[in-house]
Amino acid sequence: MDGCIKHPQLAQHISKLHTGLTACIGSSGRVERLLLLAEPPHLDTGEITDKGYINQRKVMERRAAFINRLYADDPEDVVIVAGS
Repeated sequence: MDGCIKHPQLAQHISKLHTGLTACIGSSGRVERLLLLAEPPHLDTGEITDKGYINQRKVMERRAAFINRLYADDPEDVVIVAGS
C-alpha cells in the first residue's frame, strides 16, 4: 500500500513496545492495530491546528482510505496487529 511503512523488524519492535504500553494504560486504552504512514499530518491541510494539536476530524477525512484498511476484517500486511 502506497504511503505506509512496514518492515518486519519494526513490526517486531512495536509488538514488544505494545506489551509494555498495555501494562501501563490498561484495557480501556489498548492499541489493537497500528498503521505507520510515510506522510505526517500537515498544517496546510488543516490536520494540525495553529496551536500544534492534531485535528482528528480533518485527519479522518483526508485519510479515510487508511482508516478503512486499519479496521478491515482482514487487515493488509502493512497493518501491524497487536500480539501477532
